Amino acid sequence: MAQPRTANAIAVDTAADDREWLDQLGNELVTDALGAREPLESLQRVTRALHRHFRLVVCGLFLVDETGSLQHDTHVGPTVMAYKVGQRWTYQHSIVARCHRTGEPQFVPNVLSDEDYIRTDAAVRTEFVIPLRFHGETLGVLNLEASNARTFSAPVRARLLKLADRIAGVIHLAVIGHRLNKTTQELAAANRRLTATARKLRRLATRDALTRIPNRRQFEESVTQALARQRRTGEDVSLMLIDVDRFKEFNDKYGHHRGDRVLARVARALKTALRRETDFVARYGGEEFAAIVNCDASGATVLADRLCAAVRQVAIKHERSALGFVTISVGVAGAGPRATRDSLVQRADRALYLAKRGGRNCSRVSI
Repeated sequence: MAQPRTANAIAVDTAADDREWLDQLGNELVTDALGAREPLESLQRVTRALHRHFRLVVCGLFLVDETGSLQHDTHVGPTVMAYKVGQRWTYQHSIVARCHRTGEPQFVPNVLSDEDYIRTDAAVRTEFVIPLRFHGETLGVLNLEASNARTFSAPVRARLLKLADRIAGVIHLAVIGHRLNKTTQELAAANRRLTATARKLRRLATRDALTRIPNRRQFEESVTQALARQRRTGEDVSLMLIDVDRFKEFNDKYGHHRGDRVLARVARALKTALRRETDFVARYGGEEFAAIVNCDASGATVLADRLCAAVRQVAIKHERSALGFVTISVGVAGAGPRATRDSLVQRADRALYLAKRGGRNCSRVSI
């Protein structure tokens, strides 16, 4: 007949079961945290598991925030008065604060004999607070409160300390993940700002500030692209160089400020007259403009006459002009299959010279 088991034997078996359970919980914690999208979710499950297994009154997890203060992150059981989970722990004279301050485990067999104890529930008799440290840095505090003084036996406390090491590792993993995520987000935001700035700088670098149309740099890039496209597709390309007639005399008579306003108004008239999406107009320099159109020299001449008419219709007063208002002259050059940017500009410039000699307010085409 089997002999009845003594209380000591039962206690030994119970302690062994607790140690085995804690080891298993620690292994599950690490495995779960490594596979979880949010490692701190695993810590919430651990606090609930500890609370159930040891029939704790209170099981809480405090994390050290960026200021070095404790913040109540996870909690099972009653809390101190009106204190809410998620708030900073402001009770400096408490066993939890003492553990954080000293970095040492705090085992209090009888809480009523400890002046730092803050009552959460009348049933609490014993408290075990463990610092969560990783490579010498305190990342948080695990607070365990029980109604049975025998809950935290020496073997169980030893296993809880090992579990605390694993919890600290998970917290470290969560902190690193948070920092990496934050850094990634900051880098992405910085990259977006840099891209936007680069776009803005490019617009500024290729836009004429006075007339608000592309500048000579953009014109030169556009001519090169148009000629390359012509060689690939065989489409027609023509260049028009445009000059405001007797602009120096205008500045002498009315001043440079009004001269600037004239250039802006002429630019708007040119842009409006060139209605096709593929038409391109830019400020070439001084009182000169340039336009690139997808048509042969004959078609470009028709467009050049349209530009002259568009500027005349603006009717900007110019007493030193033959017509009494601002006009333009246009030189046209069609791009042959071997045309280069320089050769095309030179031919259009010669045609512009002919338009000037021909009485201005007209267009001429390069033969």
